Amino acid sequence: MSWLTIASLSLSYISCFPIKSPYFHIIDNRRILKGNYLPANNYYEPDYLFYINVFSIEHNYLYLKTQSKDMSKKEMYPIKEKMSMESLEKRIRYIEYLTKVLTRLYFIRYRYKGFSVEESAKKTGVTKRVGYIWQKRWNRDGYPGLFPKYGGGRPSKLSEEHKYELKNILREKKKWKTSEVQAIIKEKFNVDYSLKQVKVIIDSLS
Repeated sequence: MSWLTIASLSLSYISCFPIKSPYFHIIDNRRILKGNYLPANNYYEPDYLFYINVFSIEHNYLYLKTQSKDMSKKEMYPIKEKMSMESLEKRIRYIEYLTKVLTRLYFIRYRYKGFSVEESAKKTGVTKRVGYIWQKRWNRDGYPGLFPKYGGGRPSKLSEEHKYELKNILREKKKWKTSEVQAIIKEKFNVDYSLKQVKVIIDSLS
C-alpha cells in the first residue's frame, strides 16, 4: 500500500500522478481511496473511492483510468413535499414551542415526586428562580399556566398552531364557559376576541 498525490481525478480520464501523499491511498490494483489523513490521530477519513485500471507504473508514477464514486453522498429516494416549506417551518417552530411546555411538565412531575424546587429546577436545566416562577403559574392556572407567554405586538388573530394548542387546553375539562376561553386566549396568545367570536372558535374546535 502506498500514499500518493494527484491534482485531480476525473471520471473516465487517463490520469498520471506521483506516489506518496497523505490524500490518496492505494487499496489494490482496482481501488484507490481519496480522503483526509490526520497524522496526529493516525486516522484516515475517505470521501471518494476510485475504481481504477492501472496501465503502468513508471518512475514512481501511476498511469491509470479512473471512475469515481462519492462515498460521502448516499443514494436517496426523492422526497415527496407533503406540505410547503412555510408550513414545515411553522410545524418545527410549534414543536419547539411544545418542547418548552414539556420541560415545564417534567419540572412539575419532579415536584409531585417530592423533589424540592431547587432540585427539580436543576433536573430540568433551569435556575431555582425560574422554577419558582413555573410553580407559581402552575398553582395559579394549572396546565395552561405552563405555556410560554407571547411578548411584543398583539397578533390580529389566532394562527392554526394557536388553535391546535387551544384545543389541547380545552381537553382538560368537558365544559368551559365562553368567558373562560376568552380569558385563556387573551392571556396565552395576547389576542382579544369578543364572546361571540370565541363561541365561533369553540364550535370550530369541537
